[in-house]
This record gives sequence, C-alpha cells and structure tokens, in this order.
Amino acid sequence: MALLFGAVNDQLVGGALRVAREWAPDLVVYEPLAAAGAHAAAEVGVPAVLHGNTLFDEAELVRVTTAAMRHRRPAGLPADRLVLSVAPPSLVGPREVRPMRFVSYGGDGELPDVLRDPPPDGRPRILVSHSTVPGPGGGDLIGAAVAAASGVDAEVVLVRPDRIDGLPENVRAVGWTPLAEALPTCAGVVHHGGAGTLLAALAAGVPQIVVPGPGDRRRNAEFVAGRGAGLAVPIRQIDGAALRRLVTDGGLAAAAGEVRDEMAALPHPADLVSEVAGG
Repeated sequence: MALLFGAVNDQLVGGALRVAREWAPDLVVYEPLAAAGAHAAAEVGVPAVLHGNTLFDEAELVRVTTAAMRHRRPAGLPADRLVLSVAPPSLVGPREVRPMRFVSYGGDGELPDVLRDPPPDGRPRILVSHSTVPGPGGGDLIGAAVAAASGVDAEVVLVRPDRIDGLPENVRAVGWTPLAEALPTCAGVVHHGGAGTLLAALAAGVPQIVVPGPGDRRRNAEFVAGRGAGLAVPIRQIDGAALRRLVTDGGLAAAAGEVRDEMAALPHPADLVSEVAGG
C-alpha cells in the first residue's frame, strides 16, 4: 500500500506544488494517502490539516506513504495543525486526533424505489455491494452471495451485479445506489471491506459481513469483527449460515447500534470549521 501510494504521490506532488504557489492558500487539508498535499503546504509555508477517511492510523499512513516517495522534502514535514479522524474510537482505540462524525456521500444517484421501504413480506433485507475498483484477490463476492441466498429467509439485493439472469426468487438487482439512503431499510450488508461502505454501515447501525482482502480491507474486517458489529468472512465461506447469522444475531445488531450512536455523538464537520481554520 505504501509503495503504491508513494508512487502515486510522486506523480501528484508537482501539480500540488504548482497549484499551491499559484493559488496561495491559507490552509491545506489533505487525506492520509495524498501526502503531496502536506508537501505543498510545507513548501508554501502554510499549515496543513490531515483529514482521515479510513480506520487506519492517519499519521502512520502519512509517514509510510511519504517514506516511499522519491520526491520528499529533505527537512521532512512539519506537524499538522490538526488531525481529523472519522474512525470510531471504540473500534480503533484511543488516538491523538480530533474525532469527527463520518458523513457518507454516495454520489448523485437516486435511490431505487425497491429500497425506499422494507420488504413488504416482512423478511429482512441484505444488501450486497462489491468494489468499484478491481484488484488482486477480489474474488466473486456477488456470485458467493447468490449461491448462499437460498439458505436464508431474506431478500438479498445485489448492487451493480455483472449479471442479472437466473437469479433465485429472493434475490433482486439494482444499479448504482447511494448507500447511506439504502441502508436504513436493511438488516445486514455484505461487502468487500472498503472504508466508505464500512463506515456508512457503521453510521447506519447495520450489521455487516466484511470480506478480508488486500490493502486496508483485511484490517477493516478485523476492526469490525473485533468490535462485534459484524463478521469477517472470506468469500469462500459466505454461505446460508453466515447470512442467517448476519440478520438474526442480536449481539451483532446491538453492537452495530452502539457504534452508530457513538458516531452520531461526534461533532459534525460543519461544527469544526472554525477549529480547522485555526479560529
């Protein structure tokens, strides 16, 4: 991960420096895997704010990413003015950060009508979402969920499946879906372990099956399972029993609800604007 994003930031840093010099900002806000922003802030002599958007330790991500860059400042980077973190403390433990509420953004897509209300037959709904970015070790999450669907008395909704023919009676498919709007009618969600989907499910209080995968996805699955707000299940082990537990285990639902309440109690980003700006 550090090698990949170190190389990415080597490509970004020239443009970031150019924009910073031309625009002359008073402050630079950057994310952990975009350390080029911190370099740009240092070069033009303005403070930087690190905005975390995963469960990983924000400062450590910046450190390892910067260490992998070829174009890094000989004097190193000055300390950030502030480190914002959307990671729930009960999942990741105490950190020297400013906690902030996670606010999900699912794009401009419209919620499909079928997801606006709970299933009319009273069955629980399980949402299945896979990554928008193909990568190593991805596996066939959608296929595994379809194969397991007959073993659970639930409505299984596939988001952006590659195929929609021959689906079981209790499985339906939808296109691009804003997760934050879809999750309130769901009893569980199965996904690839990306931080955006994981945090959206936590914020909604919905138990989740997280597939351990490459990059941050294995650690994300471990965090969720360790908190009791979901299960870490490899794709090959997703079966009817795993889906049934997802929607019937009261302990998972209770822990997910606790994390939802914890996140809702954190300050909204709008409430931190003055602090971020140094006021």
